Amino acid sequence: MSGSNSSLVEVKSATFSDIDELSVLYDMYRRELAAYKNAAMLFCCDTSELLVRRLNNPRWSIWVGIVQDAVVGFTMACYRTGHLFAADGSQTDDIKPTGDVSENTIGVIPELFVHPDARRVGIAELMLEQAARWLVDKGCQGVDVMTPPGNRAAKSFFERQDFKARLIVMYREL
Repeated sequence: MSGSNSSLVEVKSATFSDIDELSVLYDMYRRELAAYKNAAMLFCCDTSELLVRRLNNPRWSIWVGIVQDAVVGFTMACYRTGHLFAADGSQTDDIKPTGDVSENTIGVIPELFVHPDARRVGIAELMLEQAARWLVDKGCQGVDVMTPPGNRAAKSFFERQDFKARLIVMYREL
């Protein structure tokens, strides 16, 4: 498949009926990321449990990418009110645990995955745009995406979509 054909490529909101297909893709995503240093610590629980929890949470949304009637990808987005660093780089201390949307609401796209056989047909871009529209509707001022260190293909993809690195997050087990 080369080039995108709008009649063959689409994005839709995921539902509980998509759990089985999403679980297979999410497990593929986990295996792909396992090749990157420290990526395993990103995954905290059973795939189905995670998907159900996110589908039930109004601060999260999941989309599936479909090519020729087959689910071939997914992306997830959430939003939070307040964040450690504003878009201009200044630190903010007003993280609000409430569901109120404010000028400090930021979106996060922690996962975006397309099956290797369905890459380069435009589905990732469509899913990213759908997530961005949802985040704008939720009042987000910006969006962060995440990828593990060393995933140059993902970093390059996000840079082509006008994302810029602004923070390196590091982790240490306690």
